Amino acid sequence: DALLNKTASQNNVGEGKDGMPVLNLQNSGMTKILDFAKDYGLKVRGHALVYAAQTPDWFFHEDYTDDGANVNRETMLARMESYIKQVVQFVDTNYPGVVTEWDVVNEALDNDGSYVSNNWTSTIGDTYVAKAFEFASEYAAASTKLYYNDYNMENAGKQTTVSNMVLDEVPIDGVGMQEHITLSYPTVSNIGAAIDFFNGEGLDVQITELDVQIDEDQSLAAQADRYADLFTLFKNKSNSISNVTLWGINDGSSWKSAKRPLLFYDDLTPKPAFESVLGVVTQ
Repeated sequence: DALLNKTASQNNVGEGKDGMPVLNLQNSGMTKILDFAKDYGLKVRGHALVYAAQTPDWFFHEDYTDDGANVNRETMLARMESYIKQVVQFVDTNYPGVVTEWDVVNEALDNDGSYVSNNWTSTIGDTYVAKAFEFASEYAAASTKLYYNDYNMENAGKQTTVSNMVLDEVPIDGVGMQEHITLSYPTVSNIGAAIDFFNGEGLDVQITELDVQIDEDQSLAAQADRYADLFTLFKNKSNSISNVTLWGINDGSSWKSAKRPLLFYDDLTPKPAFESVLGVVTQ
């Protein structure tokens, strides 16, 4: 929804035009991030190419109208392919080597491993996930790694579906485990078992959206201990995990600010959780 240009896409439908989506790629929120990373020699995770919750309904409709009927499967596959091609080729051309991986598909599965009903399944079917990976593999730089990203990846149902992707030879390199968690759930052992499962399937694991949420009656010291336990696990499994990304920098800007989930206070001074993580990773 941040990159799609509705009016320009509508104007691209008709005689002598290809009808594919038009994107705002130059001078976008995306380029601000990529410019910053390029200037400071940082690497970027691309998140996310296909995510139903943040794709507007009109993208699936005839003539890109708000109230139109859904397009057919062939047309929707063409739109998906065009979108993915435009985004990844723009990034690779203008920021070579900056984006090292993409979350190709985000949050496509229910906890039992079935596919969530959404506009993608309505127009393409459950195979939209595999097709997204095929398009990303075709157009992204060969060195770019491709991930499926989701929450509750400790659930056996989700693990089975991802395993089937591997068996079906979907070009997937790894999984992103979101880990928006509390002091007690999921357990460290459950997270470790999930990492072991995916690694056993030949997949890399990245912890992609980590935050530890606490209630008003729970202490920052307990949160610090929880972070230490997590990073002890991650350090012990460093051969299986290539990245740990926290979902934000400071509590004040977090999507769960009331739960004080991150490593820094609102004013960017470090919390006990930061010190505990630093103590683990620098041992």
